[in-house]
Amino acid sequence: MECVVGAARKKLNIKFQRYVYKIYKYLHNQISSGVKVTDAIKTVYEVVDDRELRSILVKLAARFELTHDIDAALEEFSSNFELQEAQTLCVALKQGIETGDNQELLARQEEVMFMKYFNYIQMETDNCKLKSTIAAAMFTAVIIIMVVVPLLRDMSDALS
Repeated sequence: MECVVGAARKKLNIKFQRYVYKIYKYLHNQISSGVKVTDAIKTVYEVVDDRELRSILVKLAARFELTHDIDAALEEFSSNFELQEAQTLCVALKQGIETGDNQELLARQEEVMFMKYFNYIQMETDNCKLKSTIAAAMFTAVIIIMVVVPLLRDMSDALS
């Protein structure tokens, strides 16, 4: 049971790492265009396509909307993840609520998360290239075997 829960949590962490750049970009764009931090937090779930991650962000927005307690909402949010990125997002959101201005922090974090996102996409591309190379090599090996085995049999029959 612990393995299943651990695997699901790890999968959720990977999904979050993939979407955290989009979350920062959305928040930074919203706040820099004049939207209040509280309104940006309430609509941040719209940027995420993944159903599971979206439901966690909806819970964050709903909890904050109903209680106006950012600490409780962020505590529930961060309990779903075991990542430094989640903690950093919580700090940025809390700072935005308390001070009303976290634009510089969001801009810096957006840059950092973009680099991580870019590295993740590059690694994913490299993995696809490796898999396609291995698949091509396997198909080539099968074709070579299909041609060479009958050829060797014909040669042995000719010698005998």
